[in-house]
Amino acid sequence: MLFFNDIPAANGSSEALVILHGLFGTGDNWITLARHWSQHYRIILPDARNHGHSFQSETFDYPAMALDLKELVDHLGLTRFHLMGHSMGAKTSMYYALQHGNSLQSLSLIDMSIFRNQLDHQKVYLRAMADLDLESMNSRSEVDLALSTDIPDFGIRQFLLKSLTRNEHKQFAWRLNLPVFLTTVDSIGEGIPAEGTFDGPTLFLRGGKSDYVKDSDWPLILERFPNAELQTIPQAGHWVHADAPQEFSSLFLPFIQKHSL
Repeated sequence: MLFFNDIPAANGSSEALVILHGLFGTGDNWITLARHWSQHYRIILPDARNHGHSFQSETFDYPAMALDLKELVDHLGLTRFHLMGHSMGAKTSMYYALQHGNSLQSLSLIDMSIFRNQLDHQKVYLRAMADLDLESMNSRSEVDLALSTDIPDFGIRQFLLKSLTRNEHKQFAWRLNLPVFLTTVDSIGEGIPAEGTFDGPTLFLRGGKSDYVKDSDWPLILERFPNAELQTIPQAGHWVHADAPQEFSSLFLPFIQKHSL
């Protein structure tokens, strides 16, 4: 089963919000916002398979990750809950909603559309990480410098370095399953299945500087998610919640509160 953090609601509520992170991330990426939202909701932060503290597997695709979520939800005894996912986590959430929509009070999909998307930048990051001789490196700054040749963006490097750890020999290692990522990354770019709809309340929240959710996508998105609304944070990119956390929370929290028990 997936590793997860379970943050109880400060007000004693059992109403739960499950948050699924994106590719290369972990549940901890959401910890600051999660603590804020835990004033009202119980927050569940899983690590996806092949990420963080969760198990590693040769299988890495959306059907498998949706099953992982179902197993976790059943383990926690959640019969109705709010689900939010970012990027890869949003696609996983869509798969889950199309199969188990009756269990969802609301669905929030952060900067991800229903269609196939290219992962050219992510492939660059993967190759850069996989090519490093981590065993010979002695400090995080040395790893950061080595990555900077192929990944000049400091913020992206800091995000990736959150998955850097030490193994049992005290050598640097990645918590990410890079060998599997390298062979399966194209499956993470896949669109959602061609059939099925989710009729529950749905929020698509995108960054204005990102091109993952195009205006031209919206009519077809509405065919699959007929009760969806679209919100945009103009100054944010793909990592909407990190680029503009206050604006993000001011749009997201009222949405799920509107659909709470």
